[in-house]
Amino acid sequence: WSSDVVLFRSYAGDLEAAEQTAREGIRVREALAAAQPTNANLRRSLMNAYLEMAYVFFHPAFLSLGDRQTAAVFHQEALAIAHELAASDPSNAMAQTDLALAEADACAALNESDPARGIEYCRDALALAARWPAQFTTEAMSAYMADGLHRLGRNSEALPALRSAIEICAGLAQHDPWGF
Repeated sequence: WSSDVVLFRSYAGDLEAAEQTAREGIRVREALAAAQPTNANLRRSLMNAYLEMAYVFFHPAFLSLGDRQTAAVFHQEALAIAHELAASDPSNAMAQTDLALAEADACAALNESDPARGIEYCRDALALAARWPAQFTTEAMSAYMADGLHRLGRNSEALPALRSAIEICAGLAQHDPWGF
């Protein structure tokens, strides 16, 4: 339930309340995960709580506090768990998807302060997406990659990544204009 409340409060513009709710969600999930450290569902729930908090601080598509540095801290917490869960079962599509999305989100958060590091997360996310193509559309990953490359002045590399993002969006819109 706290996930829905965090999103509702964020969308309503009450970011301070969203942050408080997210902090409480982390506190509860940390306690539950500590009590049952081998429970993958609880670990995934904790990972998602860290991501929710990161989104309150920064996400390029959502209203946020605009604090990329703090968001990156919570992304690192989420990434540690995502790596753990993905490594424990490499055939688990959900765990691989969670890892790729967490890496893409970390890329977006780091692009301003550390674009070289952000790009590496995007590369990892795109590599995972290539191994699990039915699970992903990669327009956001490609756009984040283009942003990081542009920030580093590597425009000749940024342009193909941006074109890829645009082509994917155009294809999605053409395939399902009302659902896109």
